[in-house]
Amino acid sequence: MGSEGIEKLESASAEEQSLHHHAEEPEPSWRSARAIDLGELVFGRSLSRFLSDVMSPKLVIAWRPRDSRYSYALFLARVLRDAYRLVHGSLPAARFLQCASDLGTRLSWTPVQGSIVVVELPSDASRCFECRVRLEERLREFVSQGPGFLVLYVDRSNEGFVESLVSSVFNDVNCPDVIEVGVDESRPVESYLRVVAAYSGFIDFEEFDSVKSIDSLSMYLEAAFRRTLLDLVMNDPQVRDVATPCSDNEVIDRMLLRALALKHVSSREGRSRVLTCYRVARGFDVDIYDRERDEGIYIEVLHGARFVESRIRYVASTLLGSFSRASIVIPNSYLLLFSSRIIASLRDVTRWGGRIELLGVDVSRLRLATYSEIARAVSSE
Repeated sequence: MGSEGIEKLESASAEEQSLHHHAEEPEPSWRSARAIDLGELVFGRSLSRFLSDVMSPKLVIAWRPRDSRYSYALFLARVLRDAYRLVHGSLPAARFLQCASDLGTRLSWTPVQGSIVVVELPSDASRCFECRVRLEERLREFVSQGPGFLVLYVDRSNEGFVESLVSSVFNDVNCPDVIEVGVDESRPVESYLRVVAAYSGFIDFEEFDSVKSIDSLSMYLEAAFRRTLLDLVMNDPQVRDVATPCSDNEVIDRMLLRALALKHVSSREGRSRVLTCYRVARGFDVDIYDRERDEGIYIEVLHGARFVESRIRYVASTLLGSFSRASIVIPNSYLLLFSSRIIASLRDVTRWGGRIELLGVDVSRLRLATYSEIARAVSSE
């Protein structure tokens, strides 16, 4: 057989081995996992459609639980903040008006545009009526302003007051987007705490005994997330050397997640095989590139993306055209808020072939976690 025939056989054999190799690779974990709707899971109402367009004012009526362990106003504000940041890129101002003096003075001049304003109304119905005039004034101004959230955190016993208040101000012409949310106090509070922990990047967190409420755990773990990743950057020389921005306008969130991704990859591979901020197209740098595996890992924080589907499709198609293996890392918060839209976009891009893994984070173990792991963590009772 001539050299040309041998080359053809070798080429065919190499192609066959490559196809066999890819056929043996398991399906991405997100294909078999169910989509999570954080709104239904925590607040009893899907938030996906409500949060899909944060370009107009939104009114949230949040029913306050009787048991203080189920207090969720601050966690709700955090979820609304993350949704606002996805659309606008910037963080909204946040204000919590609670005491009688706040409702009597600050309520009258607190702006809603570009803000999340949580108004906790008194349990006493007579005190609610005392601040009714100011509330009506603020609601009328609210609908004429730009994007923002006004949250009325109120007891169920005052449902009649809220209905009367809203109907006296709004009609079919000027009514903003309105949604009612609440928590189910017949469920164990631990089931809510588990979701908050996963949302915050701690999918295996189990230290619930000392937790006072949903809000307190949310605040504690949000601070712990940033503190843990900053400690990683400061104390691990290999990570610290690459904890620099890929571009001039890169946000610190992406740099911290890149440090975590590098820690994850370096634990399984030799450090010399890994590159960071690897450019594959104009304006498109993958955060981690494993040369031996030809694997690209891209961190998508989604800040300012506005349209989740189009952004995910762009990132996924660029990765598929550049690497044999690819993964997209998305903060757990957005995975839980918009998983159905993210998964639908990945299915659309990979329907003719290609494999992309969908990852979040597990900060407690300093590693990346698959979407299916996160879904199991919030679904387990």
